Amino acid sequence: MNEPTARHSPFARVLLVPIIAVSGTYFFSTGGTDGIKEIYHGYRDFGARFAIVNSSTPFLEILFPTLFFGGIICLAMELNPSPCRLLRAAVICLLSLLYTVYICYRLFCTLNLDTIPDAVFSILFFLAEFLVWLKALSANLQMFWPSNRTPGASRLSELITTGQFLPSIDIFLPSYSEPVEILRRSILGCQNVRYPGKEIYLLDDQRRPEMRALALELGCHYRDRRDNRDAKAGNMNAALPTSNGELIAVLDADFVPTEDFLVRTVGFFVDPRVGLVQTPQNFFSVDAVARNLGLPGVITEEQQVFFRAAQPGRDTLGAIICHGTSFVIRRSALEEIGGFPGETLSEDWATSIKLQSAGYKTYYLNELLSAGAAAEFVSEFVTQRLRWARGTLQCFHASTNPLTVKNLTPLQRLVHLCGPLHYVPFVCRFFFLLLPLFYFFFGIVPLQTSAQMLLFFFLPYIVCQALSLSWLTGGHRSAFWSEVYETMLCYPMTLTVIDSLLRPFGKPFKVSKKGGTRHRLMFNPVVGLPLAILMALYVPAMTYAIVQAAWYPNRSFFVLVFSWSVYSMLLLWLSLQASFDVPHRSKSIRFRHQLPATLRYGGIAFSVTTEELSDDDIVFKWDPVMASFERTASFSVSIPSAGLKDVPLRILKCEGASNWAFSFSHLTIEQHRSLVALLYGRPGQWNERGVGEHVTFWHFLEAPFRMYPLAETRW
Repeated sequence: MNEPTARHSPFARVLLVPIIAVSGTYFFSTGGTDGIKEIYHGYRDFGARFAIVNSSTPFLEILFPTLFFGGIICLAMELNPSPCRLLRAAVICLLSLLYTVYICYRLFCTLNLDTIPDAVFSILFFLAEFLVWLKALSANLQMFWPSNRTPGASRLSELITTGQFLPSIDIFLPSYSEPVEILRRSILGCQNVRYPGKEIYLLDDQRRPEMRALALELGCHYRDRRDNRDAKAGNMNAALPTSNGELIAVLDADFVPTEDFLVRTVGFFVDPRVGLVQTPQNFFSVDAVARNLGLPGVITEEQQVFFRAAQPGRDTLGAIICHGTSFVIRRSALEEIGGFPGETLSEDWATSIKLQSAGYKTYYLNELLSAGAAAEFVSEFVTQRLRWARGTLQCFHASTNPLTVKNLTPLQRLVHLCGPLHYVPFVCRFFFLLLPLFYFFFGIVPLQTSAQMLLFFFLPYIVCQALSLSWLTGGHRSAFWSEVYETMLCYPMTLTVIDSLLRPFGKPFKVSKKGGTRHRLMFNPVVGLPLAILMALYVPAMTYAIVQAAWYPNRSFFVLVFSWSVYSMLLLWLSLQASFDVPHRSKSIRFRHQLPATLRYGGIAFSVTTEELSDDDIVFKWDPVMASFERTASFSVSIPSAGLKDVPLRILKCEGASNWAFSFSHLTIEQHRSLVALLYGRPGQWNERGVGEHVTFWHFLEAPFRMYPLAETRW
């Protein structure tokens, strides 16, 4: 990658803000001028207007705003389980208002400027909460008024199926280090896509002979290049001159499209001003956090809230982000912007900004038309998120800076700034975890308020947000599990954010490994060690606090900080558990399919039923006749609904007392293609329902005691 000459970020100047604020505090706390004193007293007088409740106020009156607004949210959810756009907008406005009131209260009524240490931490604490408030407002903006392009896709798909609009299409599969079996599955899946005359290109950036042989075997184009300049962007740009499709579909090496992927997306390009159509990233495997906590199907993949809830809202505002996979782009538009931008690690985001700057429409079709492998282990999970963060923050030093790029509307600039704003509050999360320790050990009080006031202004927002977030996102995000993800990532993300602001370039593109195995429990120290150290500090801090409780002047505030610390300990403990990779001995992703099959053993045919199926192995329901099977015997299976006939098998093992597992000894290309079509390519097969907040919250409370990674002596 070419490195710009600028090595230091002008945005690092933001670090001067707390320094200036603390210096100003010191100036007027040590005398200052009469004018500054008047401003200070005026600030205090204005803050006094927020003193609506006090220690003598009945507790029910303190909780009234929480009960009232919480009741409104519950009523809205009950009347409309799937929120319409108008009701969604009303609830988002309510949440934004409640949080804004709280921030105003924090600014005018809670800053503790009595001593220098208190003032420093009080101002830093407020700035951290202010950044979190900005992030919340940006998330609300993105979810405010989502688009729905499904009716348009259904109407325009008729142009494809009737042959009225059939532009030529190249499918790019950029690859770096993925295993051959992953690329084989993806190529077969692309070949299953219903579209005449499509061409498939395997773009190998490691110049591997086995990949060239795979492309020859499966009958697709193979491209490589001499170097790895500009990483993935450079890999795709190198293939542009030797391909000629009017449209280019891009899929990551581990992604498999459904058969109707092109039928649902290509019709939009009948409008010549449409430059890109993006579909959601979707995953057929379980991400690291859900796997390590034993909660697949309960915790949704961490980025799903963005793919499924935020992007449709950005589409309404004309500011979607390209995800780097599962999209279709117009070649002429791509050539007009100079190809895929390689200035930053996030070539996808830069591509969408350049297209919008050039006046092209970028659409988001919120349909699950492909699936790929999630980052299944902590190291890959963290590497992927840190790369996204650095690539996004690098935009300020590239030609795709949303503040300076030409021809974007003010609203588009504002929405694109939500990207960098998503990562900065991770620093705040780390600071929030440290703050109680300074209170307990050093007596630093970052807030000057009563517990009654804090409950009156803060509780309404946090309760309403916890109640409504899952509802607003279609069950793709839990308020509590979001905190676990943030806690787990906060330390490495803090280092990355600071380093990206000070030294934006210099880190190479690092590919997330997919399809690996773990044969024993493994601890990730980069993530887990800082969490363990914080937990080790919290235990003596809270013990010391209990012993010294009588010496804290504000008892109610002490109880609040102690409760906050208990909740922080809970987040740390769950995040620490998630940093242990549990054993994962198979590379195969099995899907539940109960299909009638014929199993042949020793020349005798038995009617059996499949329990689970992958493109590598198969699990049958137990049948008493299986007790007589010999491991050395020859087996074969026929599954008509999967396109398999007389496929030789090899016994793997008995799966408990009820199932038997076999692996496929050999699949022909056609058999493998049919199996991939069944497992990955069926239209509509990835349509899923979200998980209710009551389910995720119960598991949030249960998981700390369940200790899944450490159960059953997984070492």
